[in-house]
Amino acid sequence: MNDTIKVFHTGFGIIETPDLKRGRANADFGQGFYASDNEEFSRRWAKYRKDRTTYISSYALDLSGLKIRSFQRDEDWFSYLYDNRYHKEDRYQDYDLIIGPIANDTIYDTFGIITSGILDREQAMELLLLGKEYRQIVLRTPNLILTNVFLWSVPTALLLMLALSVVLNRTDLGRQMRALADNAMLSRVIGIPVDRVHDLTWILVGGLAGVGGALWGIYTTVNPLMGWFTLLSVFAATILGGMTSF
Repeated sequence: MNDTIKVFHTGFGIIETPDLKRGRANADFGQGFYASDNEEFSRRWAKYRKDRTTYISSYALDLSGLKIRSFQRDEDWFSYLYDNRYHKEDRYQDYDLIIGPIANDTIYDTFGIITSGILDREQAMELLLLGKEYRQIVLRTPNLILTNVFLWSVPTALLLMLALSVVLNRTDLGRQMRALADNAMLSRVIGIPVDRVHDLTWILVGGLAGVGGALWGIYTTVNPLMGWFTLLSVFAATILGGMTSF
């Protein structure tokens, strides 16, 4: 298993910090924050309502040094599901992370049939094995929330801001960019290569935007429509910053 994995959680809001008490105590793997390492499955699992916006949040989890219990579709997995559904003591409550298959959508009926005596445990387990297997990952410790991916994202952004400040204030290109922003016509008269400065500015801006998008994509889902959520802020920044800057 890799030291770092990316997991996804669907809900009616962006969850920046996973709530470890979000899940029910009698859920499949006990109480915790439920997620999946399969983005396609997370999108299929998502619920949609006309009056709410559905989000898929993603998290980078550093697994090094954690106590992890992994299940396969076998008797141990079934027994753990059964015990949790019927509020028995969680035998793995001291584990940081529980990983295992998701039972099919008839799980409630299946366990109900067991208690009614119509099916025995072996027959019920065969019923739960139907369908394609997807994994669910349950976060049960705050140690999983912040990882080294987040720790270097912020310093990287700060270093880029510092580098941009140096370029704008300490280099010929930066002085030319500021002069062109103040007065494009006068800048052309005094010999500043306007077209070259324009090209270099767009290259610089595009590079910074690409790095920013990569850092953002580390811990959230990137999709073609995500720009709509920031459109109002972009318009406000454009108006406040000036409509004539480049």
